[in-house]
Order: sequence, then structure tokens, then C-alpha cells
Amino acid sequence: SFQIKINLTAPTLIFPGIEAHGPYSIVGKTDTSLIYLNNKDEKRVMYLVEIVKFCDATLEKVLNEVKLRIFQNKFWKKPPLLGELDLDIMKAYEREITKRLRHHKQIRRWESFVNGRPILPTMKHM
Repeated sequence: SFQIKINLTAPTLIFPGIEAHGPYSIVGKTDTSLIYLNNKDEKRVMYLVEIVKFCDATLEKVLNEVKLRIFQNKFWKKPPLLGELDLDIMKAYEREITKRLRHHKQIRRWESFVNGRPILPTMKHM
């Protein structure tokens, strides 16, 4: 079997001044970015165009936090936590991350079908 090696460039993880921003806040530099906490609770930067470079676990963690921020902004009776522009950007992150995770699941199902063996333990071979 022939496999193609894909060499992706590493995502930009930090930039100067990241300490000044809270986790899961929107930062507008040249591109819109989101600051998230990695598994070591370090602040990292996720650009919207670089979502494809992150693993599923990171995307799921960030997606849960983004959904929580949107929910808190929508239903809490306190003053809004996010401005209108920040809320739109959070929704864009939610949409793009969901699309990417759905694509990964579809690719796994397709690979399972083509290879004739289940990749996920819940899938049964017919």
C-alpha cells in the first residue's frame, strides 16, 4: 500500500503580549485569533485559518469552552460577557471547529469502509 506523507507546518502557538489576555478571549492582530488553554494550562493561540492543524482532542476542548461562552452570554441575566463582534467571532469558531470534527469523523468512516475493517470499536463489520 502507498501512503502519502503530509508535512504540515506547526501552528503559531504564542505571540508577544499573550499574558495580557484571558483564556478564551478574542484577539485581533493581522488575523482573528482565539486564546485557549492547552492541557498544561498554558495560554496558546488558535487562528481561525489554522484550525485544520489541531488535533481532535484540542478542538473538542476549545469547542466546549466556546459553546459555554456563547451560552453564558446568551442566557445569563448579567451584563453580556462578550461584545457583538466577539460573539460573532466565537460563533464562527464554533461553526468551523464543528465542521472540521465532522469531516474527521467522516474520513474515519470512509477509511473503515475502504479498508474493510472497523477503526472505531463501536463500528461493526458486515
